[in-house]
Amino acid sequence: MIRSTTSCRSAGSALVPRRSRSTRRFRRTRLAELVALGKSKPGELNYGTFGIGTSGHLNIVLLEQETGAKFTPVHYRGAAPAITDLLGGHIQMMIVSVGLLRQNWEAGKIKVLGIGSKERLPQFPDTPSLAESLPGFEAGSWYGLAAPKGTPREIVDKLSAETQKIFGDPAFRDKFLTPATTHSIASPADQFAARLRADLAKWGKVIKDAGVKVE
Repeated sequence: MIRSTTSCRSAGSALVPRRSRSTRRFRRTRLAELVALGKSKPGELNYGTFGIGTSGHLNIVLLEQETGAKFTPVHYRGAAPAITDLLGGHIQMMIVSVGLLRQNWEAGKIKVLGIGSKERLPQFPDTPSLAESLPGFEAGSWYGLAAPKGTPREIVDKLSAETQKIFGDPAFRDKFLTPATTHSIASPADQFAARLRADLAKWGKVIKDAGVKVE
């Protein structure tokens, strides 16, 4: 068991479609078109993940559950090899942190269909959020700081306060968070605990309904 302190979050993952030699008709530029293809030809499009049960896997499982589309997962040992195969046209799409593909995106090597955050990113105002086409949908990940069960509350509160102070510093944000397309959601321990419970319930249902099992 852990005692929650605080957390930060990726500013959003990006849904990245890739046209390949085997899918020359795959020119989808909107989420609705991608979903339509996933429903009319279930399983024809594949997507890369960075492992079974990772955010890159479960976010698309959630997309399938909410739309009725069906895609075929290709599991990799990490995001890097999946991105390499995406660039090489061996997989058709993936959902991955914006920070991991930003360089290739800005170089024009890939096209981002949508951002997984609730709103558009200030750095990329012309790229829509997926929620604009699928209200309520959010694809992303967050990182939290936790202490062992039994840690005195005053220590937890002090750690939380100091962490919030650091993440709230504009200089820290500009140097470390913005380049990684990450923003702070640092909050008091009780709020972090509530977020943790909500996400456990949400993703627990997604995993159970889809029958996802880690090998």
